[in-house]
Amino acid sequence: MIQNITKTALFLMLLGLHGGRAQASMPGEPQGTRSPETNPELIIEFNTAHLRKGWPLVLSIGLFQPRAVTTEEQVRSAGAFVINPPREGWEEHLSIEILFRQNRKNEQTHLPLQKISIRPRQLTLSSDKSSLLLRYVLPPEETAKLATGKYFVNAKLDTARVATGGWTGTLNTSQVLSVEEPSLDQPANEGCPRALANSDYFDAIGNPEKALTVLNEYLPAAQPGTAATCLNRRAMLAEASGDLKLAREYYCKASADSWVNLLAMEKSRKKGEQAPFYARSIFSTNCERLTDVTGKTQ
Repeated sequence: MIQNITKTALFLMLLGLHGGRAQASMPGEPQGTRSPETNPELIIEFNTAHLRKGWPLVLSIGLFQPRAVTTEEQVRSAGAFVINPPREGWEEHLSIEILFRQNRKNEQTHLPLQKISIRPRQLTLSSDKSSLLLRYVLPPEETAKLATGKYFVNAKLDTARVATGGWTGTLNTSQVLSVEEPSLDQPANEGCPRALANSDYFDAIGNPEKALTVLNEYLPAAQPGTAATCLNRRAMLAEASGDLKLAREYYCKASADSWVNLLAMEKSRKKGEQAPFYARSIFSTNCERLTDVTGKTQ
């Protein structure tokens, strides 16, 4: 259940993704004749971009049909993409490189990532809902050993080397992970990121009950204005389970909490500083959507 929520979050993130594309060709086509929008999308996502040492890390590498991230009008020519490796699974075409930034130089390094995903031999991306995620985790005891700084994670999918009868091409993508020292005073605004990091980790290793418990234990003690993202995640899980009334309750709480945060930012703004940006939140939209469905009022 929670894995579906994670995939949804990835799709939403991909809506704003423009990098990581490369030229590719289909069998029988000259190289470079297809628009980049008609290639699959390769992405990297972390459960948190700012990892405190001692928090668990989840690294996801996803391959998506382009209609998942682009309007239909832009990819009308995109049909099914088939990744059909000759031996094991499609990730045998995938390589991961990790660079650590130190003394103004990027040096190749190794992270003891544990792969936990099931890998199908053949992968077919046939619609905007078809995708595959490979997941890797680094438990808290391992992240506690990491050096602080920036880690550049680069992924490359290259099917051009082997004639598979499927999609042929090369895709590249990268993301930056910042590893930071743990906070000694545990500020209130880190409670939600820490809870989400742990919830994602337990979900990834196959313990959805613990993933839900982490959120349920954190939310009652959360300080106002700091928990909108966690309230929204709890609402998404409730909606995925079919409990629309509970989902509505959490979406509306997330909307209210985001307003508290915005007002606090405005109140603390110094003279001459730019005012905080306001846009209607997805929390409010979902609160109203499920209010209409359940017949409840705020």
